[in-house]
Amino acid sequence: MKLRWLCWAAAAALLIPIAARAQDAPPPSPTPLSSRLTFDSVPPPPVPDDPLELVTDDAQPVTDPEQRAAEIAVLDNARNLSYVRAHPYDLNTTFTSFDPASGTNSEWTEEDIWPGQDIYRWSTEGPQYSAIFLTKDSLLSSNQPTNAIPLRLAQVRDAIFFAYTWVHEHASVRTATGTLAGEELHCILIAHNVGTRILTGARNWDEYEYCIEPNTGLLMTYSPAPGIYYHYDYQGAAHFHGKIIPSEFTISEAGRIVVEARTLSVTDPVGPNSPIFSGEGLKPLGTGPATLGAAVFSVGGGFLPNLRPQTVSSPPKLQIVVVAGITASDGHLAESEILASTAEDLDQAAIDQANKFGRMQCGCGPGTAPGAVKPSREVIYVVRIFQNAT
Repeated sequence: MKLRWLCWAAAAALLIPIAARAQDAPPPSPTPLSSRLTFDSVPPPPVPDDPLELVTDDAQPVTDPEQRAAEIAVLDNARNLSYVRAHPYDLNTTFTSFDPASGTNSEWTEEDIWPGQDIYRWSTEGPQYSAIFLTKDSLLSSNQPTNAIPLRLAQVRDAIFFAYTWVHEHASVRTATGTLAGEELHCILIAHNVGTRILTGARNWDEYEYCIEPNTGLLMTYSPAPGIYYHYDYQGAAHFHGKIIPSEFTISEAGRIVVEARTLSVTDPVGPNSPIFSGEGLKPLGTGPATLGAAVFSVGGGFLPNLRPQTVSSPPKLQIVVVAGITASDGHLAESEILASTAEDLDQAAIDQANKFGRMQCGCGPGTAPGAVKPSREVIYVVRIFQNAT
């Protein structure tokens, strides 16, 4: 019995220093939050309110082949109803551009002519900018370089020619009912590159939004990203070879109208032998189009250096800033503006990140193939930035 007690006492004596050392030692270091954090693991803030943001309630995911085909058919029908390029045409448009910062207005005119065959000419006239672009036998000539047309001009051309995105096999499709001026519209949300994420709730930051009048099938509003909205008006629309061309449209950003556009006329064009297609006074630039439709990118801005959360005990907030601009030849933004922001103090950081991303992914500038042109286009960056919640 005495031997057993001595053995127990000796074992206890060995354990006491171990326990003491365990109590005195600092706790293990937490796992760095940045090593565990992804943009999918932190709930995003809601899309900002806007008079033309129509999907504010839960949108329903498309879950079967028949429904997906039906929704894509709705988009295709809306596009075809107003597709002016289905027939040779001469389209004249005028628009007013509003600058909220300076309070000034700018008046613009634009004419697009396609007589058929491999000939296309468009021209524009605005304050401190006048351009003619002629494509003939695959060669683009102009009195201006293609890089970079003014941002407002690019947005107007997006509204007329480039509103629709391609719904590829990986794209997410959701539907909702929206209300505009008391009328119910059928809204379709398209998201690219969402991976395995299941989108729920109201409109997501990664979704294009199309709202269509269900009786006529006409596109009423279009938004490539939160913060920018195109609104089409068909009162007094032009009817051209079975197509319905909007009489007017507006472009708004962050609740403010920045463009008011009006269709002046759409008629049959002059013949391809007209002197306006001679190219006289224009400089050959190369092959390729002068402009492309807007491209939308989702960009991870990461942590701001002075706000990096260090541990799981300081969970971050996810902030989102939507930046738009025109890409220059080296990928940076020749013009830039904020379309939407959940944290205005991060706006400049988002613009910096957009420029960095543009330069990294740019396959243009000096790398452009000899004899080819770099098209001008609007780019929209949805920039995600983690910010310390405290």
